[in-house]
Amino acid sequence: MHRENCARYDELRTPLCYVCQSPRMISISDRDGFRHLSCGACRLVRLHPDHFVSGNSFYTEPYFNGQMYSETKGKYGYPTCYADLSTTYRAAHYREYINEIVSLFDIEQIRTLKALDFGCGYGFFLKTLLENTNGISEIEVSGIELDAGVCARARANLHDALVYCVDLKTDESIVPRDYFDIITMLDVLEHLDNPRVYLQRLAECAKKNGYLLLSTPNIESFNAWLYGDRWALHSPPYHTYYFGPRSIRILLEQTGWRIVDLYTERTIFHNERSGRETWRGKLARALFQNRFWDQLSNRVMHIGSIMIVVAQRC
Repeated sequence: MHRENCARYDELRTPLCYVCQSPRMISISDRDGFRHLSCGACRLVRLHPDHFVSGNSFYTEPYFNGQMYSETKGKYGYPTCYADLSTTYRAAHYREYINEIVSLFDIEQIRTLKALDFGCGYGFFLKTLLENTNGISEIEVSGIELDAGVCARARANLHDALVYCVDLKTDESIVPRDYFDIITMLDVLEHLDNPRVYLQRLAECAKKNGYLLLSTPNIESFNAWLYGDRWALHSPPYHTYYFGPRSIRILLEQTGWRIVDLYTERTIFHNERSGRETWRGKLARALFQNRFWDQLSNRVMHIGSIMIVVAQRC
């Protein structure tokens, strides 16, 4: 499947690191035969462009509604429970992110908070935002997705809010520029074929001094080091870039953003998707999911599996 896309990514075929331009690149292959390029300087790991797949053909309804997950026995796509916000653990994470967002603004002075969720899926983060305003008098939400069916379902979940069905990398006029107070990119950055271009476009969409909140797997995490290509978040071909604190800082600075806060989340030794958790995963959470380990591993050492970054447009 990936061979038909080879010609589209010629500009990414370079012996230098995508982020820091270091020549210290190592080519590695995983147990499924996917080739990756690892940077010895900034620690970025990226999938070789030969294996890239088209987002337009991959991130469709079956990816989000559980069909792909079922057909691939849990290898690709979201489990069925993720198609319903009330049945997924993500709602709790979303509320934490909303608290983070609200803390960035003087809610007594802001009249309407304009929020854009890039890669909004079925719109559940924006729906959670609308239901947890935390004192903000008015919130205007918008989303971006590639597939028309996914966009239609997101609009229905958001009471016909504006969801742009567009590839932001090529969009020139549909999504407004200098407009949004906060842009979110939750578990999306690792899926992009050219994240630098998308981050630059999002910086153009944000107001001056507007904010970006993103989450992405942390390649410098304890679990990534321990489990290698058996890490639960090692998921080629739909995970194409794996960032850590060093590489994400460089890329954001290159694309018009300044990091305000960076921390990680998730439990060390836990290497399972929550929808398929076994006794091993439950034991890891019982032993290490507490305030002490959270503060040490996620707030101090930044070795949790998921990296959360808050940045401000320069």
